[in-house]
Amino acid sequence: MLKRFLLIATLGIAAMNPLSAEPLNYNIITLSSSARESVQRDTMQVVFSIRENGRDRTTVSNTVTERSNRVLQKIRANKALQGELSARNIYPHYPDGNPKKAQIWQDEARITVRSKDFEALTKLMAAVQNDAAVDSLAFTVSRDLQEKTRKNLTESAIRNFREQAQTITRALGSSSYKIVSLNINSNDYNGYAYAAAPMMRAKAEYAGDAAPVPEAEAGDQEITMNVSGSIQVQ
Repeated sequence: MLKRFLLIATLGIAAMNPLSAEPLNYNIITLSSSARESVQRDTMQVVFSIRENGRDRTTVSNTVTERSNRVLQKIRANKALQGELSARNIYPHYPDGNPKKAQIWQDEARITVRSKDFEALTKLMAAVQNDAAVDSLAFTVSRDLQEKTRKNLTESAIRNFREQAQTITRALGSSSYKIVSLNINSNDYNGYAYAAAPMMRAKAEYAGDAAPVPEAEAGDQEITMNVSGSIQVQ
């Protein structure tokens, strides 16, 4: 009988331990804060397009290669510019969509150039007008400026979070709190803001008047850091 009593008592204690070990989740409050800043887009990107059409594939390709090389040489001559041949395509084209007619070869090269020196890149646009067309012009915030801004904003957002936590703690008549969870993220758009850019065709027959070069209006981009989480008021 004594053994049976001891066994029942032992089982009862074991059943109570998990309940007593559970944390008391009370006075849990969820809150969030954010910090944002508008920064000027400091990087300019231009995509040049070089196209040529003709019946002889070799002649067409050689012409595009020569013009591409001239543009790339101008880019390499200025250390403020970073450029690359980003695409090259050649394909046949049939007039009026009729495959029975003689085919025309179309060759296209695309050169992408980036720079923080807007003046240098704008001058390049004017210098290569006889060899390339501007397909797109865009602005963005450089990676180093993004990282620097996000670091500062993260510190501000966390500081705002802690101030909110302290205000809530005092309002509830308590003197302290502890952070239960904390999440940090950014919801800023990290892409390019595209500007309207005139097409600057390189064909000799279009070169009667120099094509206008657009002014560099980069604009601002808003960067935001969000902090959310929960606290337990003590």
